[in-house]
Amino acid sequence: RAALWLLRILVEGRIGLSLDRLIEIAADSLSEQISISSDTADEVRSFMIDRLKHHYTEQGFGSALVQAALASGWQTLPDLERRLHAIRDFMNRDEAASLAAANKRIGNILKKSESSVSSEINTERFIFEEEIRLFREVSEVEAKIESLFTDGEYEAYLSGLASLREPVDAYFDEVMVMDENLEIRANRLALLARLKGLFDRVADLSVLG
Repeated sequence: RAALWLLRILVEGRIGLSLDRLIEIAADSLSEQISISSDTADEVRSFMIDRLKHHYTEQGFGSALVQAALASGWQTLPDLERRLHAIRDFMNRDEAASLAAANKRIGNILKKSESSVSSEINTERFIFEEEIRLFREVSEVEAKIESLFTDGEYEAYLSGLASLREPVDAYFDEVMVMDENLEIRANRLALLARLKGLFDRVADLSVLG
């Protein structure tokens, strides 16, 4: 109960203090009385995250949606809440289900890769018009929405990604990612990793796919 009230204070008071920092402060204040190990701090964090999940499901957010937001790089609870609202609104869009499914598919492809995925993309190794188009549109969208993410405008950020639905669908219809040519395969994996990175900044949409 105390943990829940503490979390509500952080959320409702829009206090920009990270959960990790809060636990660190609490541990420091108790250091003269008891010794608190890093394992104990991790257990406290996990306990508070569980209470947080319960809090948001009671607020009407689906458990999968909460899990998707928690899997992102959120820092403070007000930031997490902005992500939750943005994801819920985004998932009501026609493009959302298709993009979430594609995100999950990309994640599975990257996990099955036998080697590390490079961040370098060589446009000269593109063969199909669909991969050229996807690269071009990912680059254009990335440039447009970067400032939105920086400013915490997550709903607008995700709306910007919605325009990628058609080129993503076309890509998977026509392009075999795991090509026998290792250089072509690595290049296609690098493009997909870049695309997934854009989605995962706000939430792990593959959880919703």
